[in-house]
Amino acid sequence: MKQWCKFSVCFWHTFVGGGSDMFGQPTFSRTWNTSPATLDEAKVRVDAAFELFSILGNEYFTFHDIDVIPV
Repeated sequence: MKQWCKFSVCFWHTFVGGGSDMFGQPTFSRTWNTSPATLDEAKVRVDAAFELFSILGNEYFTFHDIDVIPV
């Protein structure tokens, strides 16, 4: 199965997204998501993400360029 199904953690959905969909408001209150985010906050978020990936034992992750920089 491991060769066929390469499970990953999506950075944006796990650490950046607000839990909203096209029909509603955000449902997640994440203390690290301030607006506008600073570069230091973005670095902390990336460090936390890779710590989680290693704890979970995930070999793969997904992200977009804009996910890992402050917006």
